Amino acid sequence: MDENELLELSGTVDSVIYKNEENGYTVLRLRDENGEGVTVVGCFPYAAPGESMIASGTWMNHSVHGRQFKAEFAQRILPTSASAIYDFLAGGSVKGIGPATAALIVDRFGDRALDVMPAAAYGKQPTTVTFSPLPSLRRSTV
Repeated sequence: MDENELLELSGTVDSVIYKNEENGYTVLRLRDENGEGVTVVGCFPYAAPGESMIASGTWMNHSVHGRQFKAEFAQRILPTSASAIYDFLAGGSVKGIGPATAALIVDRFGDRALDVMPAAAYGKQPTTVTFSPLPSLRRSTV
């Protein structure tokens, strides 16, 4: 194999360890297809726990942090199961949605939750989104 050849690594984001909000540089833990945790570094400005991705890059050894996968490119694959969608939403991928609201959304819509949300809410245009997915579940004042 050519040492410049890019490898593919796919899995689900377990956690975001570090994210630079200015340039998108991110260090994350990816659970690979074998169930092992892998540290992946690269530019993933919208990476969030619960989402799947395919990263193309090379293995490297960091002098302090050890073996890491340095991604040159990444393809985001949004979750499709209800439990993965909950992890994705509860993990902070949508501003204003935390664990409690994520549970309400997934309880109501199940594996269709991302289908009923506007695409801008989970990464396409995160700074311009105002999203109120469950107006009928809000308490009313009498």
